[in-house]
Amino acid sequence: MPRIILLLVLIMFSFDCESKDDYHFSYESVHQIIYQDILALKLSKADSLLKDLSIHNTENLARLHLENYLDFIRAFIQEDKKSYERLHSNKRKRIDLLKKHLSKEDPYRNYCIAEIEIQNALVGAKHDKLFRSAREIYSAYSKLKSNQSQFPSFRYHKKSLSILHALFETLKMPGLVKSLLRIDTSIEMALEEIQVFLETSGAQDEIFYEEGESIQAYILSYQQSEKEKAWQYIRQSSLDPKESALARFIMSQLAQQSGKNDEAIDLLSHSQKDDAIESFYYLEYMLGLSKLRKLDPEASKHFKTFVNNFQGEHYIKESYQKLAWCSLIFDNDKKAYADYMALVLSEGTDLLDGDIQAMNEARSGSTPNIGLLKARLLFDGAYYHKSLTHLKGIEKEFSNEIIYRKARNYHLLGDYPTAIRYYDQVIISLNKNDHRLCNAHLQLGMIYEDLENTGKAEYHFRECIKLSPKSYKRSLHQKARSGLYRIKKW
Repeated sequence: MPRIILLLVLIMFSFDCESKDDYHFSYESVHQIIYQDILALKLSKADSLLKDLSIHNTENLARLHLENYLDFIRAFIQEDKKSYERLHSNKRKRIDLLKKHLSKEDPYRNYCIAEIEIQNALVGAKHDKLFRSAREIYSAYSKLKSNQSQFPSFRYHKKSLSILHALFETLKMPGLVKSLLRIDTSIEMALEEIQVFLETSGAQDEIFYEEGESIQAYILSYQQSEKEKAWQYIRQSSLDPKESALARFIMSQLAQQSGKNDEAIDLLSHSQKDDAIESFYYLEYMLGLSKLRKLDPEASKHFKTFVNNFQGEHYIKESYQKLAWCSLIFDNDKKAYADYMALVLSEGTDLLDGDIQAMNEARSGSTPNIGLLKARLLFDGAYYHKSLTHLKGIEKEFSNEIIYRKARNYHLLGDYPTAIRYYDQVIISLNKNDHRLCNAHLQLGMIYEDLENTGKAEYHFRECIKLSPKSYKRSLHQKARSGLYRIKKW
């Protein structure tokens, strides 16, 4: 009898070992299909395929990464608390499964857990979950650095680390928390990591190749301020805006950043009409913005579509502000302007820079000068000569804004001596709480960086960081810090 019991125990043990060994992590062709469906925002189809995998292919834990990716994208495009809480509640279940079934000697274990934490942190930061996001970022960073040390030839951690190294400073969280986390934020390191990832991946068979290209383009545009280079790079990339709504979003953003407003309008005007595709109303907001920058009356239609359908928290105040501007510019309707600005006060949240600026305008109670508003919008659309034309003949009471707008236009036209002269006038004429003063220092830093005058560049970047404007503080300071990184002074 004891021998029989011993035999049964050995058999059960062998089955148990076999069961644990069955669990693994590898991206297969079905995962590639699901990932492409997620990029195309065919989220219901992706969800269905993932549920099928959870029943018929439970041993391959790569599905957990894509399940989290799906929740992340849904939370990203919907921007509502319900989507974020669903993402966060599923986080622990997925991490527990990875820890239970993957060995510590498997590089995919820490890599996938870190990816899940990064995705949660990025969405959480937008919902003001700052300390939670900070913990997740630090945890992800620690796991990836450990992976890098333990598995130096494993390439996936390079993609994830490049995101953290490049974007850490842009995350909205208290400065003290950032300093305590002590995360290296080298832009050069981020670029090197993503380039190595792309070089060791095949465009045809690498599931995250397009994501890697997008990361590289964003680093070039936002961190290195090489906007034209970023635009040319993404245009020649594997991203297909006809097939992927997220590719259309990424390319349109980079087009707007690089002054290709007409190209952005073209990209955004050809959105797919397909019931299988999840609604991404932010694209309507982006199209409204690009058309407004061209002074196209159709802009208001897109902002109305956005505010009437979007269930998230962000960009609502800014959209009502833009509708108020449309009322002034196209109809000279001051009552409609006031009505929309009242909605700025009552609707949406003011966590992001654009919404904060809209709120500040609404609270000021003052109505913008139409000529100045047109000049400002044309500048934002990179129509610099037209912007300068609209600045002529405007009342002298707006002299500070006229000087600032001239500085910005001449700067982007490449006339640095004239731009410097106007920026210097801005600095001596505006108070320290005005975001235009902060931006003047930032832009002078960029000009002197281009002129290879490192001393003056550093001075103006640091002056920018010293200031605390009521609007755009976070983005202006981040760009100044990126400038200091580029000139090796941070």
